[in-house]
Amino acid sequence: AGLMRFARGAFRLGEEVQPVALRVTCPLPLAHDTLTSSLPRNFARALFQPWHVAEVTLLPAVAPAPAEAAEETAARTAALIAAELGVPATRWSSADKAELKRRYGLL
Repeated sequence: AGLMRFARGAFRLGEEVQPVALRVTCPLPLAHDTLTSSLPRNFARALFQPWHVAEVTLLPAVAPAPAEAAEETAARTAALIAAELGVPATRWSSADKAELKRRYGLL
């Protein structure tokens, strides 16, 4: 488990961002986001759960440092959220996941 790399789009604006850590637990042991799962499949799995418990943690706002690239601000923000969730911040993106699925025929 780990936190995927953030897209840099929102960080290109050079504005302060509000990181939010979302921890969701479910009573049944259904894997929600596997390598082969899509958003509709994850949503369908969630519908089979009798309930969900969501814990939302607002973390300190992150402002870009002077001359800091959007990628660096995104990485700092991801590291903050990953630390709160107790998982590593990875360098993998959703595009990497899609490429891996395509490469191994997991579509």
